[in-house]
Amino acid sequence: MEDISRSYSRVQLTTMLSSKKNLTNLAKQKLDSGDFQEALDIYYQVYIDFSNEWNSWDTVFLLKCLRNNAILPENVDIENIVIAHIHEAPVKNLYVWYLFDQHVKSFDKDYICKHEKGIKKITDISEQKDYITNQDRVPCPYTIGIFKLIKAYKKPNFNVNKVQEWITKLEPKKLSKNETTFTDTDGNINRQASDYEEYFSILTSLLQKQEKHQECIDNCDIALSSISKFHYDNDIWFKRKKALSLIALGDIEAGKSILLQIIQGHRGQKWFIYQEIAGIEFDERNHEQALINCCKASLFQGDEDKKIKLYLIMARCYYKIQEIEKSKLLAELIGLIVQKYDLRLTDEVSKILNHYQIPYPKSEVENYLREKQTQLINICKQDQLRDKKVFQGKIHRIHSNQKSGHLKSYNNERYFFGMRDIQCNKYHLAEGTAVEFFLKQSQNQQGTLEDHAVITKII
Repeated sequence: MEDISRSYSRVQLTTMLSSKKNLTNLAKQKLDSGDFQEALDIYYQVYIDFSNEWNSWDTVFLLKCLRNNAILPENVDIENIVIAHIHEAPVKNLYVWYLFDQHVKSFDKDYICKHEKGIKKITDISEQKDYITNQDRVPCPYTIGIFKLIKAYKKPNFNVNKVQEWITKLEPKKLSKNETTFTDTDGNINRQASDYEEYFSILTSLLQKQEKHQECIDNCDIALSSISKFHYDNDIWFKRKKALSLIALGDIEAGKSILLQIIQGHRGQKWFIYQEIAGIEFDERNHEQALINCCKASLFQGDEDKKIKLYLIMARCYYKIQEIEKSKLLAELIGLIVQKYDLRLTDEVSKILNHYQIPYPKSEVENYLREKQTQLINICKQDQLRDKKVFQGKIHRIHSNQKSGHLKSYNNERYFFGMRDIQCNKYHLAEGTAVEFFLKQSQNQQGTLEDHAVITKII
């Protein structure tokens, strides 16, 4: 007999080994009293000495010990113990949850290869739960494990092959459409997207990266028509992905129309959407309108290391309309950003730096960068209004929530304004303050388009 027990001496075990029943009864007592490690040691001794009598319930009790943090001897593979009874429901279910504990609940991205093997075992021996026909709240290790892997392979760089491999194992018609909620440490209730919504968000991003544009459009349409409540602005992203896929397929007007629709709402106010519209307009040789949208995009704060493409379009627009000094300013700004963030010096960037003979690299990058950014902001505040009629009026009322208000123009027209749209120092605004503004169409609370004021200056 090979004695591996941590709890009993050879003499004690030899005395008890007259039958398997004596050992399993003792192990069960230890299990019921919470002595999980001692129970596991005995169960494993039974597995060694009475392998021909080892049964599914022995396996179940051993797995229960493991799920309660008991540890098998080193180099023992649990799969070799459970394999003979893996198709029996009690063993399979408990083994799946054991794998869940080891590879999903304890998931560590630094050990993703190890966890991926464990999650693959889950998908090999279990099935995806149908949450549409089964409304209970019992979680599905199969579904949770796959999403855990997919989300890990999405960031920081989207691993197309791995995301493709795992997302194809999910059947969307079985995924839950119910959002999940949890309460954070501050007592706030947070709402998360359903598995169904998450699936289509990932799938459409994958299809877009694979340049399967028609499939992307079709799945965006499915998501937009079948999801009743969106999270994380997913309705905006589905529309955007559909628009970009339409453009890629050559239906530029349809794609552009969707992008223009997106920016009508507050949630669609994203600098890169303005950039995408500007890129289309530049290609259409509508340089003035492209420039206006570039200016709007430039006034969004942050992401300066991601705005190289935007500034290239903008520089070309100014060059086309013969405003060369402004084009040169953009070239200087591009060079400084590339240097600050140690970005790759692409052919496009090299070409514009060489054209304007911009010195690269440059010393005192931070100071020059702030100076050029300030100059650009002042230019953009003016040039975004190239197609706008500017009005004057006074603040009539600021609402108690401090997020919006109404103003009256000097011709006595009354307009709503939102604080997030204000392009001057909003903290200097008060009832009676004289301002300049222009009008833009936005949705009201009823979803109807109407003219809202965008305040640009205090006068």
